[in-house]
Amino acid sequence: MAFSLCRFDRELWKYASDLEVATGLLDVIDKNSVRYWQVMKALQASLSHYDDDHRAETLGQARLHWLGC
Repeated sequence: MAFSLCRFDRELWKYASDLEVATGLLDVIDKNSVRYWQVMKALQASLSHYDDDHRAETLGQARLHWLGC
C-alpha cells in the first residue's frame, strides 16, 4: 500500500486565485482599453517575480505586484 502526504499552502492558493481572477478579467475587458493593459502589466510583473523553485522567497513579492493594478 502506498500513499503520499501533502501540505496545503494557503499563500500559493491565494496566488493561484489572483492569477485566475486576472486571466478572467483579461477575457472580458476590451483589449483596446487602458485597464486591460494595466492588468496585463501587473500580471507580467507578478509572474516575472514568482519562482516555483524558490516559492517561499518569491511568492510574497509576486503577490505585491497586484497592488499597483
